[in-house]
Amino acid sequence: MSLMTEETRCRSMDRYVGATQTVRTELINRIRKQIQDGTYDTDLKMEVCIEKLLHVFQSTSSVDESV
Repeated sequence: MSLMTEETRCRSMDRYVGATQTVRTELINRIRKQIQDGTYDTDLKMEVCIEKLLHVFQSTSSVDESV
């Protein structure tokens, strides 16, 4: 491989890494802001919410059925 080809390849990689770094930084900043605002959702939060809703519906339907 010639030095010119290697230099071209390295420059290409540097541009790729720089672009990836920028995107990653933006993602991290967005997630940090969501956490601070209390708007960041995770699968665990959704599962807990669904379990609570199911419990409420099950409690309500057992009361309705006995009436």
